[in-house]
Amino acid sequence: MSFVGARWWKFDFHTHTPASFDYGKSDSSLKASKTAKAWLLDYIAKGIECVAVTDHNSGDWIDRLKDAAVNLRAEGYSIFVFPGVEITANSNIHVLGVFDPRATSADISAVIGASKFRGTKGDSDSVAEESAENVIREIISAGGVAIPAHIDMKAGLCQQHSSHTIGQVCRHASAVEIIFPDQERIDAPLSRYTNLNIDLPSIIGSDAHHPNDIGRAYTWVKMSTPSIEGLKLALVDGSSSIIRSDNETTDPNSSSNTLLRSVTVENAKYAGRSAPLKVEFNPWLNSIIGGRGSGKSSILEFIRLGMDRARDFDLLDRDNEIRRSFESFTKISASRDSDGVMLVNTRINCVYTRDEIHYLLTWTKENNRVSISRYDGQQWIPEEGG
Repeated sequence: MSFVGARWWKFDFHTHTPASFDYGKSDSSLKASKTAKAWLLDYIAKGIECVAVTDHNSGDWIDRLKDAAVNLRAEGYSIFVFPGVEITANSNIHVLGVFDPRATSADISAVIGASKFRGTKGDSDSVAEESAENVIREIISAGGVAIPAHIDMKAGLCQQHSSHTIGQVCRHASAVEIIFPDQERIDAPLSRYTNLNIDLPSIIGSDAHHPNDIGRAYTWVKMSTPSIEGLKLALVDGSSSIIRSDNETTDPNSSSNTLLRSVTVENAKYAGRSAPLKVEFNPWLNSIIGGRGSGKSSILEFIRLGMDRARDFDLLDRDNEIRRSFESFTKISASRDSDGVMLVNTRINCVYTRDEIHYLLTWTKENNRVSISRYDGQQWIPEEGG
């Protein structure tokens, strides 16, 4: 069962396939034998769900990986390919471009061409004619997000001595990739960037050129579904929707062991008449917003009935205002203008999870009681004593 709303996705922003010359490092047989499915399974084994494919100046493996991801999702795996590229801009500055999962190898090739790259695809030492600033402009213009790669390392932006140049590049970028945020590297001092006080989100990827490198670094991204729109929004939100793996050692998706997933109302006076009214809930934050009389309190009362908590009112005096309001709510409405929200055949279903087991609680006005069923993976099985 899945939840409505946003959650955290384990995202590797920087990866390489056999399309990159240096994939496999010294293991030439790995470069020749690795299939698209096997490549993705390496990431799945490390819990990665979103992978940006960023080969050196090449998008040749994009289409085959997208096809393999479709097949793997059909097998029950959660894996999404974000087509991308790592372009070596003029002055040997590497820039990551990440695009929507619908983008193709041809789309990536178009961006590479627009960057005036005329070298050998897959070769990181081949340099585009355009500057890093213009490469970023081309990536953004094509609908992607542009990220100067490993800015504090060799072939990173901070090897530039001019703070003006670094500032110009970053003002157009979507984020920056920083490998060692707390260290100064001799070849590319990070202070050349941090001293500019530019408020860009910091991400990190594995930059994996070998299966052994996968999972060493990644970024948690908060999105409802994997898409370029969700990624862009997360980057705009910054620290509230982006968490580097070196800042989070646990799964940020962790939640309570008991969660209400949904409430469904059928045949109430103002809800569920023509079709059931279903409200699904997120495990971390839910807001009920509406004007006076729009039904905010009614949703809570439906949940109270469906979760078998109406008996809590037995502890209150009969003249208690809250109790009297609830008792009025549960009356069968005799007419449009009379008290009561219930009808004779009103039914309320609540689905909740406890210790990873899913339960269905069903309340009916006819019986005025709750029955319980448990989900066995295929169907709801009535629980004894429900």
